[in-house]
Parts: sequence; C-alpha cells; structure tokens
Amino acid sequence: MGETADKIETYIDQEREDLGSNLRELESKVKATTDWRTHFRKHPLLSVGIAVGGGLILGKALAPPSNTRAVNRRLATSSPPVQADSLSRNTGSHIHRGQIHKHQDNLKSSLIDMAAQRVVRFIDEAVPGFKEQVEKHTST
Repeated sequence: MGETADKIETYIDQEREDLGSNLRELESKVKATTDWRTHFRKHPLLSVGIAVGGGLILGKALAPPSNTRAVNRRLATSSPPVQADSLSRNTGSHIHRGQIHKHQDNLKSSLIDMAAQRVVRFIDEAVPGFKEQVEKHTST
C-alpha cells in the first residue's frame, strides 16, 4: 500500500511540475502576443499602415466640419461678378471633392477591414477556434 501511495505522490509531483512549466510557457506566449513591439518587429510595414490609417480616421473624426455653404455664399456675394466659367469650375471642384471623399471612405473601410481581420487572426492564434466563432456570427 505504501508503494502505491509513493507512486501516486510521485505522479502528482510530476504533473504539478508539468502544469507549472505549461503555465509559464503559456504566460510567455501571451506576453509575446500582446506586446505591440513584437508585432512591429515582425510586420513593420503593416504596423506603419495601420498607424497611418488610424491617423487618417482620427484626423477626419476630430476635424471641424467643412462649411461649404459659407464659401459658396462668399463666392456669390463677392465684389467682382461671378463668371459662368468660375461656376462650372467650382461645380467641377465640388464633384472632384465628392470623389475624393468617396475614395477616402473606401480607403478607411479597407483599412478597418484589414485591421479587423488581423485582430481576429491574432486572437485566433491565442485562442484556437475564435476565428470560426467570429465567422459563424458574422455569416448570420
């Protein structure tokens, strides 16, 4: 009976040591995956792209709204008469600005989508099966 208890005690001690080493390994992996410096070293261009995209989005969100009505009012009440040429140029410029805003919105959407995919992939590496759960919830 004493031999069996010693075997059980030895087995428990081994399992405790294995569990401790597994926890230390998991802790180091979690620290490495959550450290932004590690990701920057691995993917410097992506990191810069995300920073630029975030800056664009933040700049657009914090920028004061453009007041095109005030500009148009100033043009209409300017001392020299407004020629048809300048009106057509202003209209073309307005259309051009609309296209620029549309492209900026597309760029923002693409950057956000790319960042979201990277975040999901990053979390999936730490938590296996996470990506499948996200895909299951986004497909419905």
